[in-house]
Amino acid sequence: MILLFSNINLISQEKIHTVHDSLKKLTYQGLYDKYILSSKDTVKSLIYLNAFLEKGIKENNKIRKAQAYSFLHFYQKDNNEKLKMLDISIQLTADGNHDFFPIVPYSFKGGYYYEHGDYKKSLDNYIKALEAAYKVNNTEYIYITKHNIGKLKSKIGRYKEALAILKQCYTYEKNKESIDVLPYLSSIVLLSETYTKIKETDSSAILIEKYLSLAKNNDSEIYNRLLLNKGINLFHERKIEQAYQNIYKSIDQLGKIQDKSFLITAYFYLGKIQLFNKNQEKAKINFKKVDSIYSIAKYPSEIIRKAYEHLIKFNKSKSDIANQLIYIDKLLKFDSINKINNHYLEEKIQEGYDTPELLNEKEKIIDLLESKNENFVVLNITLFGTILLTIFLFILNYRKRKIYQRKFEDFLQVRSSDATTEKTKNATGYKEDYYIKIPQEIMEKILKNLDEFEENNCFLETHITSTLLAKRFETNSKYLSKIIHYYRHKNFNTYINDLRIDYIVSKLREDTKLRSFTIEAIAKSCGFNTTSAFSKSFYKKTGIYPSYFIKKLTPDEKVV
Repeated sequence: MILLFSNINLISQEKIHTVHDSLKKLTYQGLYDKYILSSKDTVKSLIYLNAFLEKGIKENNKIRKAQAYSFLHFYQKDNNEKLKMLDISIQLTADGNHDFFPIVPYSFKGGYYYEHGDYKKSLDNYIKALEAAYKVNNTEYIYITKHNIGKLKSKIGRYKEALAILKQCYTYEKNKESIDVLPYLSSIVLLSETYTKIKETDSSAILIEKYLSLAKNNDSEIYNRLLLNKGINLFHERKIEQAYQNIYKSIDQLGKIQDKSFLITAYFYLGKIQLFNKNQEKAKINFKKVDSIYSIAKYPSEIIRKAYEHLIKFNKSKSDIANQLIYIDKLLKFDSINKINNHYLEEKIQEGYDTPELLNEKEKIIDLLESKNENFVVLNITLFGTILLTIFLFILNYRKRKIYQRKFEDFLQVRSSDATTEKTKNATGYKEDYYIKIPQEIMEKILKNLDEFEENNCFLETHITSTLLAKRFETNSKYLSKIIHYYRHKNFNTYINDLRIDYIVSKLREDTKLRSFTIEAIAKSCGFNTTSAFSKSFYKKTGIYPSYFIKKLTPDEKVV
């Protein structure tokens, strides 16, 4: 109540800034555009933002004032002032149904508390942002807030639940007509980190390798988080030297990030690397750095407990009872605080996110049923129809499995002979070679280039096109397409996809570890951008889907 009255008091005493006459003539959009264009110049951008606020105050436009206060909070040096600005923005728009307010200030407050390690207050504000976003059906902020709640689920160790949410957010960002790079990269780095935490390092590694250069060119924080995660994956693969190089390289920039949990993680794994190298003293130095950062920043992380365990064990081995007791006390205190925080977060996530999500789904189903006005008879008919359909689908599925089994066996039997036939076929081409009308010297050069292209597995590159390959061969795409058509008997896309499928079929039969990867990871490893494109090409080439093919392969099968 005191906060509410203080906010009302703040609004009633809004300060009018001196604004140049030329700016007073500009519209809100004009002022906002100038603010965005000058955002790197703090002094100039603040002038435009204050002019925006003054216009809103004079016209008593609540939404515009809320918008100004939301952005002005970034310019406040004092943390209390930052929060005060956001509280004013929320209070101005709390009773409305605007598309972005109070969603935006609630989201900013959630982010502020998250960066300062106060996950309780962060979650409270994210849930309020989500409720407001659902109220006006703001899809963009629904997914932004889901992303943020996914981060918090990951923080309390509910990694699989976090992964399910983050996959939704990644898919949403990827399928946008126009991709916004930073939100897209944010979803990728968090998805990669979560894959690592549940030991799906193959999926994590594929994301890192695919997007590392994009992150390097767009966002230093995300780039260095990907580097850190790459190092952690390499450590789990026992590639110790490479792991060390990647983690060490990321440390300088990680130290500049507000969220110190990444710096804590980096020093922890440097300590683990030194333990692996049997260098106890250097390991101890890194674990003490974890303690030092946590003592100042108070960022809760499951890694802190593990660091304390190592420090206790180290001091015990040295019979240093005094320091052993110090770290035991720190561990007990950490456990006590962490238990309270995690209990609150788990309850709040279920109450504020999981339950509303389920209720939201329930309402959709009820609305659907009511719109159809189904009665008891219709329900019984539907039930009877469902039973018949289930029986039909069971029979259909049984027959399909038998067909797939036959196709699988046929495919394995003919694969060796097909490979020889295909090679001969590729070399001879059609009888109608004279229709190609390409100079003999150029034709021979392109065919030689194609042979090298196939032998070196260059077809595994993603985004490869006939234009790109023609340029690499120093010819034109028309010549290249003609020769592939006449000598490989396929159009360009089918040619590339068939090479990839042949490659991955061989790899799957040779490499038992590869079979444990997700279909998405396997698809990426052989050059496909999407799982659906990979599955369609696999089926077109083999007559069966990749998941069935992998299932039927046996560990002791010999390579043909």
